[in-house]
Amino acid sequence: MLHAAKTCIQRDYLLVRFMWRTGVRVSEVINVTPNDIEFKNNVVNIRKAKGGRQRRVVLDQETLKMLFDYVLALNTPEDQPIFPISRAQVSNLVKRCGNMIGVQIHPHTLRHSFAIHLVQSGMDLRRLQLLLGHSSLRITQVYLQFKDDDLREAMKRFHFEFFFPAIFIKVRANGLKTPGTKNYSHLLTNFLVFDIIEFLTIIFGIILLTPRIN
Repeated sequence: MLHAAKTCIQRDYLLVRFMWRTGVRVSEVINVTPNDIEFKNNVVNIRKAKGGRQRRVVLDQETLKMLFDYVLALNTPEDQPIFPISRAQVSNLVKRCGNMIGVQIHPHTLRHSFAIHLVQSGMDLRRLQLLLGHSSLRITQVYLQFKDDDLREAMKRFHFEFFFPAIFIKVRANGLKTPGTKNYSHLLTNFLVFDIIEFLTIIFGIILLTPRIN
């Protein structure tokens, strides 16, 4: 994914990389300003977050250095967005990068991949909730479904770079299944306790995580 993004202009590559490394929403990344970034602490303050729930996310040193150089080169004002583009433009950019590697990808896919990787790495749900900015821990619990054998099998199937776990899902009359993997229909029962908007967003992101099976 990032290799595909490298063929884009610097702004677009940095935007995709930022989303991939932090799990932020589209509405959040397009509002990040130089003033929001604590370069010495490797932290980005997400001030215009969903529901007004401001939070802090950690960004790796390499990406921070690239952002610093980019902001410096453009002389971006401290209070102006680093990525002054629309949500639709971000969506088109991510989809274009996905097409380059033959995969259907939505911006929220990057957020899901970020969360699944952290769960697999052993992060506790409370910390993950804070990083993602979820209003409830119940919403974050969905990512417990993607651990251990299920996630490893999906990653072996698609071999994405870094930690992008691809899950091959096809909707069938008897539930959600993938060839050679477990039945995922039990996910629906657990999801019913979540807010309907968050539920639909997560399901939509998971379905777009990989191309459909014909």
